[in-house]
Amino acid sequence: MSEYPVSVLPLFSRREPLISLLREGAHSKPELVRSLDISRSTVDRCIRELESAELGERTDGGFRLTLAGRLLFDEYEQFRERVDGVFETIPLLSVLSLETDIDAAALRGAEVTLTDRTAPYRPAESYLDHAQEAQRVDHLMTALGPNYVDGLRSTVLDDGVEVRLAASQSVTKRLVGRYSDVLDELFATGRLLLRQLESHPGYSLGLVTVDDTTSLHYLVYTDDGLRGRIETSHPEAVEVARQQFERYWRDGMPVDRSER
Repeated sequence: MSEYPVSVLPLFSRREPLISLLREGAHSKPELVRSLDISRSTVDRCIRELESAELGERTDGGFRLTLAGRLLFDEYEQFRERVDGVFETIPLLSVLSLETDIDAAALRGAEVTLTDRTAPYRPAESYLDHAQEAQRVDHLMTALGPNYVDGLRSTVLDDGVEVRLAASQSVTKRLVGRYSDVLDELFATGRLLLRQLESHPGYSLGLVTVDDTTSLHYLVYTDDGLRGRIETSHPEAVEVARQQFERYWRDGMPVDRSER
C-alpha cells in the first residue's frame, strides 16, 4: 500500500469548507479567500497538501480536486455522517447491549427525542403521530407501550394504514391474551398482518411510509420503560433498516384469527 505524504482524514476535517468548493469545480486562490474569508496563506497551505497527495491539481481555471480527490472526499463525507449519527444517538446507544443488532449507517442524519419526567410518552406519541399520516407502516416491536394498542387501532381502522407488525414473543402473548377483540377488528380489515419473532434486535423499529418518503424510527426501551426515539429519513439508513426488518419478518411465525 502506498503511503500518502499527508494524513487525508485530518486534512479533510480541517479544510472541509475549502475542499467542498474545490469538489464543485476549479477556483482561483483569490476566489477561495473571498468565499471562505480565510487567509491566503491558509489557502496556499491546503493546496500544497492536496497537490503533494495527488488529490488536487492546477488548471487554467484555478485549482480543483483530482478524480481521486473527489472520490476520497465523497467517502470522507459519508464516514463523517455516520460518525455524527453515532454521536447524536449516544444517550440511547449507551443503554443497549454490546450485541445489539444495529448498523452505524442506520444512524445517519438521526434526530433523538428522549423521555423526561414531564413527558414520559413523548417519543412514542410522536411516532404514532407519524404512523397515522402514513399509507404503510412496518413495525418490529419488542415492548408494548401503554397507548400503543389504541394508536394501532386508530391507525388501521380510522386512518386506513396498512401495518405489518413483527412482535416479540412476550408482546405477541400480551396482544393475543389481552387485546383479542381489537385484533379481531384489525385482522378483519385485511390491513394488519402480525408475525411472532423468535428473536429480536433489542429495540423496536418502525418504517413509516408517507407518499413516496419513508422515515425510520428506533424506539429504545429499558426495564424502566421507554427511553427515547431515534428518527431519520436518510435513504441509506432507511434501506439498511428495511433489509433488517425483512429478515426478521421472513423468519417470523404468522399469527391470524384462525390460530387464536
